[in-house]
Amino acid sequence: MESVVDRQPTISALFSKLIKNNQLQHAYIFEGVSGSGKFEMAIWLAQAINCQNRTEEGQPCLSCHQCLRIKNHEHPDVTIVEPEGLSIKVDQVRTIKEDFSKSGMESRRKVLIIQEMDKMTTSAANSLLKFIEEPEGEFTILLLTTEVQKLLPTIISRCQVINFPVRKIEDRIEEISLRDIP
Repeated sequence: MESVVDRQPTISALFSKLIKNNQLQHAYIFEGVSGSGKFEMAIWLAQAINCQNRTEEGQPCLSCHQCLRIKNHEHPDVTIVEPEGLSIKVDQVRTIKEDFSKSGMESRRKVLIIQEMDKMTTSAANSLLKFIEEPEGEFTILLLTTEVQKLLPTIISRCQVINFPVRKIEDRIEEISLRDIP
């Protein structure tokens, strides 16, 4: 099965270059349809940030202790947030802000991945906005969404938007056929 680097080579090359040149911004919005590789790229980026054996090109080794813990969602400096029920609530954002006010346990740069950002309540989004506007410490925020237009314009303006293009139909058919899905 293809890796996210193979499926989204332009985006992985961009982030490899940013990491190599130590130019990561503090907040990104990953926007694209479901299945475009947003979450896989967020995990790959968290691995690249924390990898013990990162390549000269800025790519993670994917096999060191840090990379494996991130892949298994067990790294203390990588936080993944999903909606509780139908939305991401203000209490979840308060918890995030409290956690990110402390320095990383194992690394200098913490990573926050928020899935389905478009399902965040307005009060939670406003609370997160303050956190994005006044970053304290070293961290990278990755906001994943299929509907960027549902995000607060002020959040969009403070993040770099990365559009995940839809893969060619031929590539998607080939991937499904390789999985032996009838």
